[in-house]
Amino acid sequence: MGTTSRGLTREAKDMKRIILPITLLVSCLIVSMPAGAVTSLTIKDASCASWLDARARNEHYQTAWLLGYLTGVSVGANVNILKGVEPEVIESWMDDYCKSNPQKKMTDGTSDLIDVLLRTGK
Repeated sequence: MGTTSRGLTREAKDMKRIILPITLLVSCLIVSMPAGAVTSLTIKDASCASWLDARARNEHYQTAWLLGYLTGVSVGANVNILKGVEPEVIESWMDDYCKSNPQKKMTDGTSDLIDVLLRTGK
C-alpha cells in the first residue's frame, strides 16, 4: 500500500476523488432546486420503479445517493468495494436489478449490490 507525499494511501486519495464529485453533484442539485420544490429526500422508501422513472427523466439524485452510500459503506468497512468500478457500471447494475424487481425498494438492490461487490471484489 503506497503513500502519497501528503501521507495518504493511494486508496484514500482514490476515495477522495470519488467523494468530491458526488458532493459537488449533490450540492448542485440542492442549489438548483426551486424553493419549496422538495421538502425532503427519502431514499429508504424509494422503489425500483421510481429508480427507473428517475433514470428515464435523466434525474440524478438517486444515483448520487447510491454512489455516496456505497462510498460510505466502503470507507466505514475499510474495504474498497468500489476499486476499479466506474459509476456507469453501478448505474447499469441497478437498472438491471430494478427492471427485474420493480416492486422492490432501492435499498434492497443496494444491499444486493454490496453483497456482489464484496463477493467479487468489484
